[in-house]
Amino acid sequence: MKKKLNLNKLQNKEIIVYFEMVSQLGLTVIGSMLFMFLIFLFLDRKFAFGGKLIPFGVILGVFLGIFMAYRILKKKT
Repeated sequence: MKKKLNLNKLQNKEIIVYFEMVSQLGLTVIGSMLFMFLIFLFLDRKFAFGGKLIPFGVILGVFLGIFMAYRILKKKT
């Protein structure tokens, strides 16, 4: 019976580690998208482009988020 309890504890620790990693990756991607969106929104309003810069900011944020997530995964493995 004790071995089964220890196995459950190990599985719980593994689940927590993976949940932490997925959360960190998600927050990294969403954070970079939001950050780049806000920067390009500011630039768009400052230079009066009429909303044309915002999609570029979001796309750049997505690529930046994926790159940062890749670096995090590479560091953890």
